[in-house]
Amino acid sequence: AFQTWHVYRRLGGVGLLPAQSGDAWLQIHVVKSRERQEILGCLAERYEVREIVIDRITKPYFIRTADLPILDEVQNRVAAKASIIAPLDNLLWDRKMIRALFNFDYVWEVYKPVGKRRFGYYVLPVLYGDRFIARFEPGRNRETGNIIIKNWWWEDDVKTSNGMQKAIKSCFIRFRKIIGANGIESTSEIEDRIGINLSA
Repeated sequence: AFQTWHVYRRLGGVGLLPAQSGDAWLQIHVVKSRERQEILGCLAERYEVREIVIDRITKPYFIRTADLPILDEVQNRVAAKASIIAPLDNLLWDRKMIRALFNFDYVWEVYKPVGKRRFGYYVLPVLYGDRFIARFEPGRNRETGNIIIKNWWWEDDVKTSNGMQKAIKSCFIRFRKIIGANGIESTSEIEDRIGINLSA
């Protein structure tokens, strides 16, 4: 019963997961791969979880039956909203799954030596609608209390629009308030790259 509770809880924490081994299933020491697949099978027989088939992905994914209304809602109406995702957010727990679903390859490079980093020390993904569109490296000005946008990278094939840029600006305003920053700082080069004046 404890193993079943743990698998069901982890599935709900992420929202959608394959039965196969992955980062999101780590740290459940009492449940090995075969046991996990058996538990998911039993939960499916009891209609507590449902198997989901995703286009272009061969292996099935599982979702809690209780969460199906949320899936239906987002399938029918994806909000044109931008969000900054924390490196340890539940959404990013399984990096292989994120790569498969979003074609987004994310590595938190905090523990990598400087010379081996592709982007930066503490880089945050930016989600817009149902796609990861960019990532940026934040900093903090201790004198002014402002957040600093140290660098910005668009994902390949992203085409910006007025709606996207407005959503990004609103996102940074929310982000500033959440972390208690006084304002936003960035260079004109970074703002030109993003396409908006974030410090205004």
